[in-house]
Amino acid sequence: MILSDNKLRSLQTHDFPRIFFKYPGLIRIAYGISYLNQLRKWYVVGKLNKLVRQTASPQFSFIDVGCGEGQYMFPLAAQFPRSTITGIDKSSGNIEFANEYIRQRPFPNVTVTQAVFEEMTPLLEGDIVMCIGVLHFVDDDKAGICALAAMVKPGGSLLLEVPVNGKTLLPIYRWALSRYGNYDTINERKRNYLPDEVLALVSESGLDVKSVTYAYGTLGKLGHEIYNTSLVILLNGNVIERIISGIIINLLYPLTLILYAVDYCFSHKEGNSMIIVAEKGMSI
Repeated sequence: MILSDNKLRSLQTHDFPRIFFKYPGLIRIAYGISYLNQLRKWYVVGKLNKLVRQTASPQFSFIDVGCGEGQYMFPLAAQFPRSTITGIDKSSGNIEFANEYIRQRPFPNVTVTQAVFEEMTPLLEGDIVMCIGVLHFVDDDKAGICALAAMVKPGGSLLLEVPVNGKTLLPIYRWALSRYGNYDTINERKRNYLPDEVLALVSESGLDVKSVTYAYGTLGKLGHEIYNTSLVILLNGNVIERIISGIIINLLYPLTLILYAVDYCFSHKEGNSMIIVAEKGMSI
């Protein structure tokens, strides 16, 4: 079955199919799929698990800024029922779905708020504040970083992921993006960062950068471009293009997974994704 253009667009703008509201548990399938096609998630989950282990109490507080469909906060809430989990997102679709999932599951330790986080007053506070793949969509990124820093409790940590560099390898990938666009163009990405620009923003916020990790080195980029070239065409092409890209994406996925695994096993001096862990001093 080929989805209509409206349905395809809704997949990239957080308008959930109604079946997810009737059976919210289906989202766990989406979480599993995201593990298989988002190399970034491998890195982020590893960093998040390390930060959780470093907290002094299972009653830690966690804020997911730009929580989306809850792929990080709901598994964390299930694993640590004594924690306090807060999700913030500006999308009404994401918040509507999250509230339904909280009600049906239930998740008594999770609350969600629809808001533009950099404009929130008063700000929430958490032992761990996470913001993944959001900053490049924010109109005022300086205000965004300052808001994130203000949410971190003294002694707490910020886990921040930002796409950087934007280097590409495959001409066909660049062609697909220029012809069809992608998630970033549909959701109006505001800027392309260099690593030093992100580090300067974090440092100016008063946080102390503790670690910087790069994902999507050369092999990671190659795997990402192979997979996403087919995905972009699958979501946006004509019927024939969608059929062909659907076949290709399945045939080449094992190669993509191998490239991701090799990328994950080795450290990189640079990459297209920057994962920062920063801490707030006790005196701030």
